[in-house]
Amino acid sequence: MSWDGKNIPLLSSPVVILAIGMASSCFLAFTPYRPDVNPTGTPVGADTATYIQWVNQMLQRPFPDALAYAFSQASKGSRPLSLIFPYAMSSLFGVQGDFAIKFYPLFLAPLLVVSSFLFILLASGDKHTAGLVGLMTAFSFQFTVGMWAGYYANWLALAESYLLLGFLLRFTNSGSKGSFAGLVLLSLTLLFTHPWTWDLMILLSIIFMIERFLRSHDFRPFRLAILFVAINVVVDSIKSFAIGGYGGGRAGLDVATSSLGFSQLLAFWPGVVDLFVQNYDGLMADALVLGLALMVVWHSSGASDGFSRLLVWWIILASLPFPLLGSVLQTRIVYLLPIPVLASAAIIGIGKLGIGKRQRGLILLVVVLYGANYSLSSMLRV
Repeated sequence: MSWDGKNIPLLSSPVVILAIGMASSCFLAFTPYRPDVNPTGTPVGADTATYIQWVNQMLQRPFPDALAYAFSQASKGSRPLSLIFPYAMSSLFGVQGDFAIKFYPLFLAPLLVVSSFLFILLASGDKHTAGLVGLMTAFSFQFTVGMWAGYYANWLALAESYLLLGFLLRFTNSGSKGSFAGLVLLSLTLLFTHPWTWDLMILLSIIFMIERFLRSHDFRPFRLAILFVAINVVVDSIKSFAIGGYGGGRAGLDVATSSLGFSQLLAFWPGVVDLFVQNYDGLMADALVLGLALMVVWHSSGASDGFSRLLVWWIILASLPFPLLGSVLQTRIVYLLPIPVLASAAIIGIGKLGIGKRQRGLILLVVVLYGANYSLSSMLRV
């Protein structure tokens, strides 16, 4: 798997590419609320009305009581940090929750673009590939599905996960205490944003650290790794038992006891069809990007470098419960996969198959224009 994008045309100015990705994501996030598209300004997103209700409930309370409501009552206290931004915006400008929630994607969309860019930059140091990943993320189904479903906590958690895993790679490579501090801070932030995503990322972090230490025979950072797990377990316990929120341990246990089942395994193929065709108006059926990502998964299965191994473990851990879940929960797993990262690697790999510079640039341009068309058409019909 190739992560060197410096010889790919159109990627020579990664900061410009990043800026285009951020601007495009903001434009797309605003599109469903354009007066010509949505004259009445109706909130977009299946879960949006629920978020508006939570934020309005917070606005009706004094500040300490509003925080207490977010951390213990709204959605059982599972996602308090995802409510802080719209609540702060509403309080600052003196507007109701619906106004703040409508503009929430204008914060989440460029944040996800930047976090994916930083993930690649922290992991490989290649700013050219990072720029491409940021641009692909702007046009990904993580954005379109996030808008369609109103998955604001999930959306924010994915952005935090990219940063967390970037610091994880830095920590396993260098063992620095600065990287460890960033890793811990982001993991705790993720716990208070979306505990189900926290479950996956903590498990991924643990398994990846164990593999890295065994491969390198360097167990000096092992004590910090144990401390990382201990801190997260303790804070999760505090969230669940002291604060009264819905923690990651409880979230994982509830999924294991109430959502996993062999009946879903028997209906695996119809469930997959529902995943891509029925759910979210078919927005996850982004065939070109999924095909590119699948090529890289197959190619990188035997890779030994840390970055590739992290991506492989990410896919494996997400895939293990996949056949035993219903189609709705399967969509949540697919949503958390690093599809734009894998698709970007495929584009770079194709560009190194002995073809000319002009052909490499054309392939990249076709994929990017396809992504832009997919995301814009999706926003015009959400």
